Order: sequence, then structure tokens, then C-alpha cells
Amino acid sequence: MPEQITQLNNQTVDQFVKDNQNKLIVMVFAAEWCGHCRNFAPTFAKISQKNPHVNKGQVVLSRLDVDEAGQAAATWKVEVLPSIIFIKNGQEVERLIGNQEQQMVEELISQHLN
Repeated sequence: MPEQITQLNNQTVDQFVKDNQNKLIVMVFAAEWCGHCRNFAPTFAKISQKNPHVNKGQVVLSRLDVDEAGQAAATWKVEVLPSIIFIKNGQEVERLIGNQEQQMVEELISQHLN
């Protein structure tokens, strides 16, 4: 199954959040030069391919490169990379920072769907 991660930028992030208000959004702010971000990328790819909630369309995954989306990073108050922000009804409900294990991210996905 292909990755289901939407690449966002300053121009597309607000509309993406509006268009997906009825779903849980997992938004990752990262950078190419960030070692922890590079380490987390395969984990995020696995979640996009194998998580049943993603495959059912209940959860949407997105990624922003802070070097290309600095305005969005400032709006979401991103200070540490990677920042993994969980958004429900247009509002942040949870944030993880740094490289995370797949199990932790998936547990929070399940928690915020209920």
C-alpha cells in the first residue's frame, strides 16, 4: 500500500485543516537537515501504510518542511523538530516532540479517535 502522507506548505495547511475537521489530523513538522526527523520518517511511512484508521480514512497524515513552511511552523508554535501535532476539529489536542516509536503514535491516534 502506498504512503498516505500529504505534503503541505504555508499556502495549503489552513485549507487542509479546514477540509479535514471531521477527521483526526496527524501533522509532522520536520526538516531535511534534522537527524531525528530523518529517523522518524520511516516510522511515519509505516503508520501511513499499515494503520487501520488511516486506511479507513478516519485519520489523515501530513508533513511540513519547516524550511519551506516557516510561517505555518510559527503559527503552530513549533520550536522542536520533529513536532508531531494531533489536530481534531481544527484544534491541537496533543503534541509529541522528537523521534517517537510507532506504538506511541498509534496509541495516541486510537485515544483521540474515541
